[in-house]
Amino acid sequence: MLTGYPLIGPDGPMRDGHLRNLPADTRVLFVQGDADEFLPGRGIAALRGVIAGMPCGAQVHVVRNGGHSVPKCTGLRQMGLTAEGVSKQVVGAVMAFVA
Repeated sequence: MLTGYPLIGPDGPMRDGHLRNLPADTRVLFVQGDADEFLPGRGIAALRGVIAGMPCGAQVHVVRNGGHSVPKCTGLRQMGLTAEGVSKQVVGAVMAFVA
């Protein structure tokens, strides 16, 4: 499980090489905010592009308006959510993954 995975490091290079080398039988879950400042310009689409090149594939649980500190996100009221509700969604995704 990777939460808030930084696809780009502080210096700017992509951090995807080791993901592309995972064994095909590895199970992977990304819990990722779609506003994470450590995703390149294409955001979640960039992550999905990396996943497409992974031999094992992966599941993605997207936290709307979530930054790098998943499950923290902005605009909860506008989305009709609470911090507790977002946390429950994340826990539900993790529990489904490990079940």
